[in-house]
Amino acid sequence: MELLDLYDDNGKKIEKTIKRGEKFDEGNIMLSVIFIRNSNNMFLIQKASKDRKNKYTSTGGHVIHNEDGLTTIIREVKEELGLDIKKEEIKKLDLTKHPSRPCLINVYLLEKDIDINTLTLQKEEVEEVKWMSEQEILSLINKDLFLESHGYLFKKYFINEIVKVCTKEDANMLNKLLTDLINDERKYDDNINENFIVSSFYENIYTDKNKCLLAVKNNNNIIGYLYGYVCENNVDKEKIAIIDALYVENLYRNKGLGKSLINRFKVWAYENNVKIIELKVCNNNTSAIKLYKSEGFTEFKTIMRVKI
Repeated sequence: MELLDLYDDNGKKIEKTIKRGEKFDEGNIMLSVIFIRNSNNMFLIQKASKDRKNKYTSTGGHVIHNEDGLTTIIREVKEELGLDIKKEEIKKLDLTKHPSRPCLINVYLLEKDIDINTLTLQKEEVEEVKWMSEQEILSLINKDLFLESHGYLFKKYFINEIVKVCTKEDANMLNKLLTDLINDERKYDDNINENFIVSSFYENIYTDKNKCLLAVKNNNNIIGYLYGYVCENNVDKEKIAIIDALYVENLYRNKGLGKSLINRFKVWAYENNVKIIELKVCNNNTSAIKLYKSEGFTEFKTIMRVKI
């Protein structure tokens, strides 16, 4: 018989203990859930046993009496997967309240490449495990084959939404990211002023129909963006769309967000009867060049510079 402590909405114990499954009138029980992601941006997902309705889930469980959330998740990973993990490997993402239940959830992330053939599964609870992509997991969630609470957490913390910026508040947030982008560019261009700060720019243009301002949102936080516009003149036969800025925060790079932003911009350009897209990139920014080439961009013009 498991005993569970009860907590207030801030995660503080309220000095009440219940048996697991027992009804209670105040406070919250507490869970710990961990998402395990490998270097290919795949998630380790388990299929529960028949006794647990064969739902797909991540790994997690109840925080029992006198246990903390981190200890719980280390224990659960060991019990369910036979995997030993260290505290130093685990990143805590949040302590969040379930949207419809009296329950607090510690959300953790472990980024590690694991050979699933070396795992020892707890057969009473876990039927099988496999690496899954974001789209595979979303498909299971949409078909109601994924444990509801784990699906809610996955979408909240790992699914990034690309939206067209349509509020002044969001536009203002992008000014900080533009400052970060300019500072990042200093690695490739030593002529950039290291003290330059953007205080006002995007809030003045986000309503312009000839300009496109896309933001990547994660849990309502903007973590990346693209700014582009249509350039029309009497010289070019075809209208040209320019990608003026593309930036993703360090923590979220190498996850395909740059590609997603570019592809959304291509759609916007096509809808505006544009067939050509151009951008500028420093010739020593090899990672950006690799991204652009993977999206079909080729070298077309060369900007030359001389110091005198």
